[in-house]
Amino acid sequence: MADVRQQGADLLHEARKHERAGRIPEAIARFGSAIAAAERSGEQTVLAEALRRLAILRHHGNESDEARALCRRSYEVDEQGRFQEEVAKVFGVPFEVIPFKANTQGPPVEPPRMPLAIPRTPSAA
Repeated sequence: MADVRQQGADLLHEARKHERAGRIPEAIARFGSAIAAAERSGEQTVLAEALRRLAILRHHGNESDEARALCRRSYEVDEQGRFQEEVAKVFGVPFEVIPFKANTQGPPVEPPRMPLAIPRTPSAA
């Protein structure tokens, strides 16, 4: 199982190298292979990253429908039926609100408010 997980991560790194070098068809093929390997191994982090990177390439290639479908796949829930933490941050949900993540620092402390002083102006008579 560790070999399959490593293979998915290696394919993801290869795909990123191809993407940075401008070899887009090769990058798309490697991202697809990384997605398949991550699905086999259950490696959610690699799967989500590969789906998002492939979505970006599809979007740049004017394939918006495919890009949106890939993004939606990357937002799917994990094995416990929960969103991954980074997905919730993308949605703008503060993680302290979600019950399965404990807030160890307590509620945020507001700084003391200074009263506003409005200077008096001499009245024009």
